[in-house]
Amino acid sequence: MGIQLTKNPVLNQKISLRKEIVRNEAQKSRISVNAARVVFVLDHSGSMRGMYRDGTVQDVLERIFPVAMYFDDNAEMEFYWFDSGFRELEPVNYDTIEDYVQREILSKKEHFGGTNYAPVMQEILTRYVKRDPAEIPTFVIFITDGNNADKAATKAVLTEASHFNLFWKFIGIGNEEFAFLQRLDDLKGRLIDNANFISVKDLSAISDESLYAMLLEEYADWLVLCKENGIPVEAACCDPVQDIRSIVSAAIPGCILQEEATSDMLKIHIYYPDNRKFGIVKISRPGGTLQLRKLAGGAPQNFDLSGTEDLIKFI
Repeated sequence: MGIQLTKNPVLNQKISLRKEIVRNEAQKSRISVNAARVVFVLDHSGSMRGMYRDGTVQDVLERIFPVAMYFDDNAEMEFYWFDSGFRELEPVNYDTIEDYVQREILSKKEHFGGTNYAPVMQEILTRYVKRDPAEIPTFVIFITDGNNADKAATKAVLTEASHFNLFWKFIGIGNEEFAFLQRLDDLKGRLIDNANFISVKDLSAISDESLYAMLLEEYADWLVLCKENGIPVEAACCDPVQDIRSIVSAAIPGCILQEEATSDMLKIHIYYPDNRKFGIVKISRPGGTLQLRKLAGGAPQNFDLSGTEDLIKFI
């Protein structure tokens, strides 16, 4: 029945607007695969303590979450923090995002430690490749404010991960030089280039458009490399109805979908949360050709779709 909104209408509006910006930047980047699992990994070392406490981390979380809203059909983002070790936290979704940092992190009063990258990277590699593999990619957004103490182990994990559908976006924040992350971006010995590094002194000082453009930099190129090297990044769609439901639910939070079956067609009626009708997706039988009849935003319009992913252009 669609995605439930938070209880905060201002936050809902922010997320919705930012998800639209993510969509625009993804289209500009010509990203060929519109589904991914999104994982957020954040530094929990002592030097980050002030950013957790002054609201900076909560703000960053609210800006990163729309990336998961766009790519993840469950509209959910896994969250790990790391210092000398790591911890997996509750997933970030509409039910949990409001006041997440205070509730899930600061209230636990856990020690802020040192900085090791490899343990949490190894856990992500193990989880998404061995325990819970999928044909769609896993997009890891990894934010740190300092260099690490386990450089050899980090290089080994990244090299192993280059054989699988894991893309690593390393973001250095603050005034650190990040010489190691810069070298990691060009690490030799990998099957394919599976990582990109950017440095941002102050995330709050850049626009959402700039942030999402930087986050998606090199992702499209990596997808091409995966396909050329036989690494799966696009699951076969055997259930177009489920695919349509996932795409529409991510694009219109809280929407209502109703199916109507006839002998020659399946119709999926799409309603906004306030019961206004957005349109109808028609799936012909046999053949499975797709058409969207869009009712919202003016005179009705019909769009022939080459695949379910085409819906993204018109919602």
